[in-house]
Amino acid sequence: MSTPDLRYVDVMTLDGRDRGRVTDGLGPDGIFPAWTPDGEISFVLARGTGDYQVAVTGLRGGDEEVLTDTPTEKTHLAWYSSRWFPVQALAALQPKLWARLKR
Repeated sequence: MSTPDLRYVDVMTLDGRDRGRVTDGLGPDGIFPAWTPDGEISFVLARGTGDYQVAVTGLRGGDEEVLTDTPTEKTHLAWYSSRWFPVQALAALQPKLWARLKR
């Protein structure tokens, strides 16, 4: 979860008793945090550059790995797995589309 000032990403247990800080607050870090499939936390950070980038870090914090280097806006992070993404529905539409193109 983000802190109200968006400077940190915190995690806590479901009962709220144990809470830990994941980011160091050197800039706006707590923007759009999301879990990654491997249990890390992704978030959007800006470190004085004005460019917001996507980064990941471990559950206990530590070094962040910045994944992007672009000037475009990054919002609402989400991770998708091929185990859950409905590729079959998309593949089912392709033969019909191809049949129309062949005529």
